[in-house]
Amino acid sequence: MVRPIPRSPVFSYSAAVLAVVIALLLTLAFKPLLASTLFVFFFLAVTGMTWYGGMGPGLVTTVLSVLALDYFLVVPVHSLTVFSGPSLLRMGLFVLATLVIAKLNANLHQTKRQLEISLNQLQQSEERYRRIVETASEGIWILDEAGRTRYVNHWSLD
Repeated sequence: MVRPIPRSPVFSYSAAVLAVVIALLLTLAFKPLLASTLFVFFFLAVTGMTWYGGMGPGLVTTVLSVLALDYFLVVPVHSLTVFSGPSLLRMGLFVLATLVIAKLNANLHQTKRQLEISLNQLQQSEERYRRIVETASEGIWILDEAGRTRYVNHWSLD
């Protein structure tokens, strides 16, 4: 089993900031092509950070994305104004969607950890079973449902 490389919180949160900067630069570069889909690179940043770093970096990425969108892309540009009308609705939907993404990724990571623990326990149990069967002083012969031999320990062959 491949062990994941441990990630430090500083690295994860730094990656969150970098993801937002990259999303902002891409959005500004492709702004004429994006029109009403200015959020696309920010969704990618949040999705990537929640998958990579977990819930905390995903939430940091969401907050930084909202601030970047507000300051650089929502009229009036270069001011942190309170959203109004359609921009408020779009930003609210963005935050809601990113929170759902963060929660789903957190659940995915938790389920993966539980599966790894269960697999480890199963492997340990299987190893104990093998040691018991191999060292048993009695013959053990295991047949499948069709009556074919599936296992015979060495005592059964003597």
